[in-house]
Amino acid sequence: MAEAVQRALEDRRMLLVEAGTGTGKTLAYLLPAILSGQKVVVSTGTRTLQDQILDHDLPLLREHLGQPVVASAMKGLSNYVCRRRFAE
Repeated sequence: MAEAVQRALEDRRMLLVEAGTGTGKTLAYLLPAILSGQKVVVSTGTRTLQDQILDHDLPLLREHLGQPVVASAMKGLSNYVCRRRFAE
C-alpha cells in the first residue's frame, strides 16, 4: 500500500485503498506522504482517528524520520462552542 501511495503522489493522481482494521493503513499512507514533501489532506471518518494520527502516529514518524512534520486538525463547526449561545 505504501508503494501505491508513493506512486500516486509522484503521478499526482488519486488513489483509493480498502483494507481491514489493524493492517497499518495509517502509517502506510502517512510515511510516503511525509517523504514526498508535498502538502496532503487526510480526511478521517472519526475524530478518534484524527486524534490518533495527530497525537500518536505523526509524533512516532517525526521521531523515527528525524525530520519535522507540520500538521493541523480541521474540525467541523459543530465541534466548537457558539460564543453567542455560550454568552446567553
